Amino acid sequence: MKKNKIFFTIACILTLGFATIATYAIGQGRTLPSTLTHWGEQSLNEDIEAMALSYARELDPDYEIITFEDNAPTELRNMVEQAVEGLVLESRHLLEDDSNFQFKASYKKESAGNLDGDALKNARQATKVETLEQQIMNHLGWDYGSEQVGYTINPLPAGFTFEYTLKDPLVNDGGYVASFIDYDSYMMPCILLAACVPLALIGLFVLLFPYKDEKEAPLVRKTLQWKLEPSILFYGTLFTFLFMGVILLSQASLMDGKSLLFYGLLQGNIYKALYTLLWFVWSLVYGSYFLVLVYLKRIFCEGIGRFIQRDTWLFGIIHWVQGKTDALFALDLGRHNLDKIVIAMVASLVVVSILFAIAPLGWIVAMLLMTYGFIKFFQYYKRIKADYEKTLAATRQIAAGDFDKVLPYPVGPFQSIYNTLLQVKSGFEIALKEGIQSQNMKTELISNVSHDLKTPLTGIKTYVELLETTDDPQKLKEYGQKIEGYTNRLDQLVVDLFDVSKANSGNIQLERQPVDLVELIGQVQAEHLDEWEKKDLQVVYKHPDHPVTLLLDPNKSMRVFENLIGNISKYAMDNTRVFIDVKEEADTVTITYRNISSQPLDFDPDEIVERFVRGDKSRHEIGSGLGLAIVKSFTEIQNGEFKIDIDGDLFKAIVTFKK
Repeated sequence: MKKNKIFFTIACILTLGFATIATYAIGQGRTLPSTLTHWGEQSLNEDIEAMALSYARELDPDYEIITFEDNAPTELRNMVEQAVEGLVLESRHLLEDDSNFQFKASYKKESAGNLDGDALKNARQATKVETLEQQIMNHLGWDYGSEQVGYTINPLPAGFTFEYTLKDPLVNDGGYVASFIDYDSYMMPCILLAACVPLALIGLFVLLFPYKDEKEAPLVRKTLQWKLEPSILFYGTLFTFLFMGVILLSQASLMDGKSLLFYGLLQGNIYKALYTLLWFVWSLVYGSYFLVLVYLKRIFCEGIGRFIQRDTWLFGIIHWVQGKTDALFALDLGRHNLDKIVIAMVASLVVVSILFAIAPLGWIVAMLLMTYGFIKFFQYYKRIKADYEKTLAATRQIAAGDFDKVLPYPVGPFQSIYNTLLQVKSGFEIALKEGIQSQNMKTELISNVSHDLKTPLTGIKTYVELLETTDDPQKLKEYGQKIEGYTNRLDQLVVDLFDVSKANSGNIQLERQPVDLVELIGQVQAEHLDEWEKKDLQVVYKHPDHPVTLLLDPNKSMRVFENLIGNISKYAMDNTRVFIDVKEEADTVTITYRNISSQPLDFDPDEIVERFVRGDKSRHEIGSGLGLAIVKSFTEIQNGEFKIDIDGDLFKAIVTFKK
């Protein structure tokens, strides 16, 4: 058997055993002599005195219990007389039918009562009248004493005797006398012993048994998951009701069965039912002992600090309040937080006012809250100072150009300023990067333009010099053709430069008119069939079966597709397929050119569309490096978009126009 089950089994045995012993001990009180409480004896003496006065008046018709002065007001006399009559008759009625009380009243030859000869040997006599006035004042009020009303309580008549005795031991019959039996003198010590001694023994057992096995025991495992506050509330309420039940059931078990509520239903089994209920309640008490003690042991085994943080609502509330307080103190001055501050101040004022109205505990809590508020205020002041220093240091570093040292920090109320500084820093870095990139592009532009201009000029100059050195007609024709080629190349370069310059400056006129893109692309493609046949490039052209008409500048649009076709003619790998797709959607028309490149695509797609940037780094192919830049510029001025996508050796040029 596992140790956790062993613990549970032993706990059950101890619980049932202690409950049996406690119930048996309470039940033994029925066999012990019963005595009256001090207060019961005093009340009983008052009733015996009133009963004696009643019988004295009955046996002696001339006897008057109370005599009034002549000047006593009639109204007051009537009230006092009625009070006396009620007191003596009530006391007589209560005692006459009580089996624990026997009496005999005698006057001259007349007598009354139930006291026999054997009991007369131990009888006591009521000879004094001492408490009637006090009873009258208790019944009517303190303004009805003999001095205020003017009356005299007469002593018992001469020759009248009133003898009485109480049964020894008293019988718990539920009568008037039995209500004064001192049950507590036996019951309470038994209850205290039954409650405390098993608690010590159970505590010793729980302390010595390993906690790792206790916490896995049935029922215990569930209760250990409870938070501290609900556990205190539950067990406090449970023990209150259980001990109230123990006291009430113990008291009922010592009384006469006839006086109990269900006597008529249970009759001879009334005490069995009471002892069964008492045993069950004691079992709950001892079972709860185990649960509470293991719970307390858990607190110390797991660590008090850790337990408080993890398993108490109070710490959770404190943590929540602290979080709200920290959030309030961390307000950003750049935002409108006045409503939060006002709400927090009003709520704090209301809470403190309520606490001060609850004395004295509320005062203590209010002072603790105020102390906590002052502490948080000074912490907030120190934090503001530190945040200010961080913000100031970041400003100085940006001013000095140390951008790398300015890192994101939480700076509380200065967060908006700090975030703005970070944006300034980012702006400076972007501007610096763009400036460096622009400078590099300018350098590369000058180098490329110089090279591209110098090459045809050098060729022209060379062939002009050759013309001067020969008279051969064939040579003259050949040199002239070379000069014409270089001139055309130089002219194309100047035209391209001029077009890009106008497009980037915005100084270009568009002549929009309906253009069928399917027909235009097919026309441009047809003009380059000879070039593609030489490289054995096979075209796969996919397009809608209907015209795709947009408002575009036909010349600029044709230039876009001519440059894309020309780019493919220069750089596509021989003996491959070229894909041209025209895709029409709800709001856009997308034209995609795909081809396999003969050169490694080791460049940035975003850079290739810049001016004078060529995919052919060695510049073997003839070109200005402005082809794709012109495509991009002419597409964008017509509210379109152009982008390059590279996947391995697959080159994709994508043109998108809006409808």
